Amino acid sequence: MISLVKFLRYVSCIALLAVAIVMSLEATLRYVFRAPIFGVQDLLSAGLLVVFSLGLADSWLSRSHVRMDMLYDNFSPTLRKIVDYISLFIAAIMGGALVYGAYKAMFHYAGYGASTPLLNIPISWLAAIVVFGAACFCLAIVYDFYLKLTGRDIPPPPPTLVA
Repeated sequence: MISLVKFLRYVSCIALLAVAIVMSLEATLRYVFRAPIFGVQDLLSAGLLVVFSLGLADSWLSRSHVRMDMLYDNFSPTLRKIVDYISLFIAAIMGGALVYGAYKAMFHYAGYGASTPLLNIPISWLAAIVVFGAACFCLAIVYDFYLKLTGRDIPPPPPTLVA
């Protein structure tokens, strides 16, 4: 599970780097040379979708998702455990809903060949990426739940440097 999540993290990071490069290049060409790149909105939208979808599982397992640490740090160990299980339950519902909705959309869009307006990227392929990323997110939640039940936990991420 961890190897898959690491692989998805690298793919997500590469997609984010590509999005940043394309966005910078397009802005430079558009404003300096008055020569925008055709279809850049389609590329950036697809790239950001890949970043989001494939980064879900890693953000859960690395504990880099948004939470209220100022409240959580003041909870008792029992209340923390309760809040952790509630968070797992809510995240599982959200991940399952995302898988279900994207799965239905994938076949819906494939049925009539929907694609992005400029580059004709099939929307069903983009929905398939969301299904895969959300399914990996759900697997990460199940893995986290298993670790919590067995009394183990994912090691915390290294501290970040704050200026």
